[in-house]
Amino acid sequence: MRAIIGGTGTGSFYQNLEKRSIITGFGEVEAFVLNDVIFIPRHRAEHTVPPHAINYKAEITALKELGISSAIGIYAIGSISQKIKPGNWGLLSQFVDLSGRGITMFENKAVHTDMTNPFSSDLNRKILESAREVGAKFGPVCDDAIYVQTNGPRLETSAEIRMFSQLGFDVVGMTCACEAVLAREMDIEFSAAAYGINYAAGVNESNEEVFFIDDNACAAIINEMAEVFMNIKN
Repeated sequence: MRAIIGGTGTGSFYQNLEKRSIITGFGEVEAFVLNDVIFIPRHRAEHTVPPHAINYKAEITALKELGISSAIGIYAIGSISQKIKPGNWGLLSQFVDLSGRGITMFENKAVHTDMTNPFSSDLNRKILESAREVGAKFGPVCDDAIYVQTNGPRLETSAEIRMFSQLGFDVVGMTCACEAVLAREMDIEFSAAAYGINYAAGVNESNEEVFFIDDNACAAIINEMAEVFMNIKN
């Protein structure tokens, strides 16, 4: 059984599915099931929970208790480099966590989890193979993007994005690192797919403010990702 964790714009994954409530020691988690795939909306179905307030521990604990062996996280991102442009999606290879949340399953135990390579190369390979099989056109455009996590919920300043660019980061978001760390701590194979919804602040100098791709473009990308992920062979 595989899990998909989604956020902004991913409602089409579960809009016609029955909601289940999973109770964990860290709280309740909403989940939707289709065949052998379980979908968890990290912001909840009504998209009411901001990134810094998500119950990440409950989310990943629910997957572990359900016997999930592998999971894919979907992330709406701001594009810093040209590696994943708005309107495309790609896979992550590394992250840098600047959120300061310090999240871990081991609050009362000294466990130093190896995060040298935070995402599964094997699951990434299966995603790439599936994308070729279904003829995906929006991505994956890469499998080596570097993600920087900020705390949110505010967007970044242009000075912050300029610094991130100079440090070699490709995309920016507010949720991926937390889920990747906890999944590794719970021995769940994990990959991260990021789709561009805007250029980060100051990247597109022709605009003084951040502009987002429209809902139709977002839906097309999400629908393609759903087809790719549901087609993955075990």
